[in-house]
Order: sequence, then structure tokens, then C-alpha cells
Amino acid sequence: AVLLELGCLSVSGSVDAGSPTSGLVQSVVTVVLKQVTPGTTAVMTLLASLPALVSVCVGGLDQQSRQRRQRAFELAVVHCALSAFCFGWHVHEKAVLTALVPLALLAPTSQELARLYFRLSLFGIYALFPLFTQVQELPIKVLCFMVHMSLAVSMVRAKCTGDQPVLTTLDKLSMASIFGLFVFSEVYHPLVMAPRGEMPFLPLMATSVVCGCGVLTCWWSSLLMLSSTANNDGNQPESVKKAKSD
Repeated sequence: AVLLELGCLSVSGSVDAGSPTSGLVQSVVTVVLKQVTPGTTAVMTLLASLPALVSVCVGGLDQQSRQRRQRAFELAVVHCALSAFCFGWHVHEKAVLTALVPLALLAPTSQELARLYFRLSLFGIYALFPLFTQVQELPIKVLCFMVHMSLAVSMVRAKCTGDQPVLTTLDKLSMASIFGLFVFSEVYHPLVMAPRGEMPFLPLMATSVVCGCGVLTCWWSSLLMLSSTANNDGNQPESVKKAKSD
């Protein structure tokens, strides 16, 4: 929307040109920015998923290599889903569930995965808030969000040992950014800016930028976990590590 205001986009078709984010698939032609084609996004998705595919296929036939590949496959499912979400063509916000659902099954197995699930839930689920546009929907979506995040934090707490903090500095910064975004998008803008007709696109743009950056950091974290798993079994569940040491 902001690119339309600046004259950097033009929308073809019968759909209102002022609403390229209406949810309908339509042709958006860039004027200043370089046009992104479906083929380009397909190549980007394949390249982003390539480390996961390699980590699953490479390795020996001994028992330890098989266990490593099994762990790599579990992470690869999450990483490939995140790659498709971040770099795919015409991806809807709800598609983040393709990564959240398998990650929810893996989160109880290690602290790193539980923390990744917390961060991806924080940004991925909040990104769905603009889909609920009615004022009366605000309490229920906030309540559902808070309950889900409380469960995500409880999973992280269950995997922490000793003096390990439940929330790291990055986790706290992520929560602060979402809280600030909520105050601006749901309180300040509707009460102060919207009545004057100022920048109606800004809440949606801010939500897209903040949540997009947050999901990209989760994609990068999953890539680092894959890299670690490819070299050793450091990211295996604590029960597996204890069994090996015994």
C-alpha cells in the first residue's frame, strides 16, 4: 500500500488499485522496484531448502549416522516449511502453520526447539491479527494469543535447567517489539491517526515488516540448528544424550 502511495506500484485488473493486500490474487506490477516472478521465488525457495535436503541425504549407514539423519529430517521438515513461507509465491499469513505444527511436535524435545517455537509463535501468530478487522474481535484474539504464548513459555521453562533464564535478551526484545506494535496498531493509530485519515496503510505495513523480520530470524535459527546437527548430535534431546553417555 505504501508503494502505491509513492507511485512505485500499479495494479492491473478490476480489483481496487488501492488494495493490493486485499487477499485476492492479482497482478501487481512494480514501477521502481524490480519485478519478482514466480520462477525467481521457486529458485529462492529451492536454494533456501537445499541445506536441509543435503543434511538428510549425507551420512554413513552406521547407527549414529542414522540417528543423526533422523534428527536432521525432523529439523528439515520445519526448515523447508519456513523456506517456502519466507520465499514462496503468493504466500498467505496462515501458511506459517505449515512450520508451526511440526515444530510444536518437536518443541518438547529440546530447549533450542522450544525457544524457536516460542519465537515463531510470537511473530507468526501476531501476523494474523490484521485478518480480524472488527473491534469486537480484539478481546478474543488477544486472549487466544496470550494463552498460546503462555503455553509456549511453559515449554521453554520445562527445558531450562539450573540458573538458565527462561527468556533470553532476544526473547524479551521480541516481546517488546510485538507489544509496541500492538499498542500502535490497535490503540494509537485507530484513536489518533485513523480519524484524521493519516496513513491508513501504516499498521499493516508495520505488522508485515516486524513479523517478517522475526520469521526470518527463526528461519536463520533453524538453518543454524541444521548445520549443528550435520556436524554432531549436540541438538539431540537430553534423554538421547544421557542414554549415549551411559
